[in-house]
Amino acid sequence: MLAINWELYKSNKIKFYASAAIKLGRNKTGKQINGKLFNLKTKYTNEKKKVTDDYLKSRLEFNREKFEKEFEEKTKERENKMDLEHEKLRMENERMIKQIELDHQLRMAELEFKYNNKNT
Repeated sequence: MLAINWELYKSNKIKFYASAAIKLGRNKTGKQINGKLFNLKTKYTNEKKKVTDDYLKSRLEFNREKFEKEFEEKTKERENKMDLEHEKLRMENERMIKQIELDHQLRMAELEFKYNNKNT
């Protein structure tokens, strides 16, 4: 009935409630119809809110779990990447130390050879 008389409901609610009371005919007044519709609207709103709240809670929980999982994966990925970089740096340092040791040994051998040739 509300859908049929939407224009009347929007423009003059008191007249709409009186018209609805006459059409329903159950010895109801416009004020009683208003109260009944208000109660139905409140009930609908509360039920919708409850359904929406449950939906939003489940979505929030899903999003939280998804975020935590993604965060954990990205953290592991970042840690693995850092571990690889540290390993590369460690290997590069070892290579450089070995190169310095070999250069030092070579230089010492050259100096020793030079010294031995001078004295002979």
